Amino acid sequence: MDTENLKLVAMAGGAAQPFILKEYVFKGTDTLLVPQMGKFGKTSSVVNMAAGGVAVAAALIGKYMHKGLTREDYQDLALSYGIPALTVGLLLDYMNYTPGAAMVSRMVSSPRAMSMSAPVVVTRGPYSGKKQETAERGVY
Repeated sequence: MDTENLKLVAMAGGAAQPFILKEYVFKGTDTLLVPQMGKFGKTSSVVNMAAGGVAVAAALIGKYMHKGLTREDYQDLALSYGIPALTVGLLLDYMNYTPGAAMVSRMVSSPRAMSMSAPVVVTRGPYSGKKQETAERGVY
């Protein structure tokens, strides 16, 4: 069995799963399933965390307790899928990812928004304006 190529496919599938769940499976119906989890409690997030978590748990139980997935190549495949699925899903939720179509439609509707920069707020720091009276004065 060519496990190296299968590991790459498992990693790609795990990394693509959160996007697929948000863009296609739960698009428009991605409601808050577990309100206690905040932005991580959406339906797509919970499904993604459950699938990735089960894969990682099955691999680790098989590796250390010798139950379930006892073949080492299956454990590696489960970890190769589960870790990217969990990581990418949590990062998308942390960064408040919205499906791409909504973002593109907002940018197309106001082309000026693409060329404008964000406002920068400059506040005065604790520096009092006195010259520095140390040996490092003038050495920058």
